[in-house]
Amino acid sequence: MLRIAALLLAASTLCLAITTPRPTVQPVQEEQAKLLKSNAYGSANGNSFDDAVSIQVPLAGTTGTSTNGPKLLSLTLRGGKRLDGISFGLTSGETFNHGGSGGVPRSITLDYNEYIKSVKLCWGKKGKKSRIFYALATTSTERTIEAGKTTGNCEDVATPDGYTVVGGYGRSGDEIDQLGFVYAPLPKLQ
Repeated sequence: MLRIAALLLAASTLCLAITTPRPTVQPVQEEQAKLLKSNAYGSANGNSFDDAVSIQVPLAGTTGTSTNGPKLLSLTLRGGKRLDGISFGLTSGETFNHGGSGGVPRSITLDYNEYIKSVKLCWGKKGKKSRIFYALATTSTERTIEAGKTTGNCEDVATPDGYTVVGGYGRSGDEIDQLGFVYAPLPKLQ
């Protein structure tokens, strides 16, 4: 009987020591704990970028703008055969541009209570390097914009409940090599 109790105690201790897998969204930094990030898709080519380090987020206990934090005003996708560039315009006037100027620009300006609810990303090889080939953004009112061409490697990146896309992170050069998204809490409607 004592042997069984010791075995059960050892097994339960071992179960508590097992780590849980990383969630798909992560807090960014302590002073910007309201921001989250999606996984990034694509490759490690190009120069790194991370909008989270530049986005103005009110600290806990302070009053922000009339929307109480960052909010996406517009999203522009540039593309032809691949996703050449992406731009995030915030209501604060901040704009984050990544990638090159090739391809056709397609923009969407969001309504007051509208936000990006998901982005489908597809990636593939151009020569020996992986790139982001396609992006399709869908808003909370089912409006969409897209750029590039789909591939067999795609992922629908859903915005976490209660959050909205406010920027991106990844790697780029003349095109987008790797892309993930930065999220902020949905603003409180006035």
